[in-house]
Amino acid sequence: MSKTPLFKNYIHDWLQSKEGYVKESTYSNYSHVAFNHILPSLGDNDVNVIDEDLLNHTAAHWLMHIPLSKNSVTHMMMITKLSLNYARKKISLPRIKAKIKLPITEEQNRFKIMIPQSKIKLIKAITKNLDSRNIGILFALNTGIRIGELCALKWCNINMDNNIITIEKTLQRIHLQDGYGTVTNKIVITSPKTKSSIRDIPISSHLQKSLAKMGAYAPDTYLLTGTSKYIEPRAYRSYFYKYLKTNQIDKINFHGLRHTFATDLIEQGADVKTVSELLGHANVNTTLNLYVHPSLAQKRKCIEMLSM
Repeated sequence: MSKTPLFKNYIHDWLQSKEGYVKESTYSNYSHVAFNHILPSLGDNDVNVIDEDLLNHTAAHWLMHIPLSKNSVTHMMMITKLSLNYARKKISLPRIKAKIKLPITEEQNRFKIMIPQSKIKLIKAITKNLDSRNIGILFALNTGIRIGELCALKWCNINMDNNIITIEKTLQRIHLQDGYGTVTNKIVITSPKTKSSIRDIPISSHLQKSLAKMGAYAPDTYLLTGTSKYIEPRAYRSYFYKYLKTNQIDKINFHGLRHTFATDLIEQGADVKTVSELLGHANVNTTLNLYVHPSLAQKRKCIEMLSM
């Protein structure tokens, strides 16, 4: 007996088809989006009635009423179309090539960067009492490293002779959810999602001096603990927020340190291609869209060129 062509009747099969063929963290993301967003929004619809209009309506709902960022909605719609085309193939329908057009909204969750006074205060506090936990904050400010990459970083990834840091792993807690609502959690340490995230970052002279003060650690120990035991991102975020509060520094998300690093470089005139590679972005357009916003003074200078 063939299945009723309700979308929800094919989601589990699609997830099973991906298990073992994508990274565990990717599968975790697929299952999270499927069970928490796709099924509640579209699961009770017949596969053959889910068209471009319905997908755009769903995307607008996720953007405006949950609300989610445009990047998140775009990513979730990619997963929706993958699973939908799997279902359409099962009932002999052609692939759907829906173009998702998100409504214009005010810029959501504009990233924050540290103001110079706070940055100076933070660096002074860290260098006054340098330890394995605090050095990670300096790393983020001087390299733009992601928190998962930082938590996975070992001393063997730090070449003090050549002043190079090699980013090749990321650590994250993933949530695996089955069709019965059971969620399991686990820590995974894997290679980054994209090849561009595997990169070498030069160590600045300021960071090199701080690392030299740390002394020698066994190569296989983690930077943030000085032992063979890691600290996971949510625990390190909690430590970071407490550290800011203790030192009376305005709160900023840990990812804001990465934004601060990139913004400082762009404002100092660094070329975008180099900044993009330091950040491990998949392409330079990501860097351009996030960080390159000409000031009014730059626009005036550009317009004045016409008078020369």
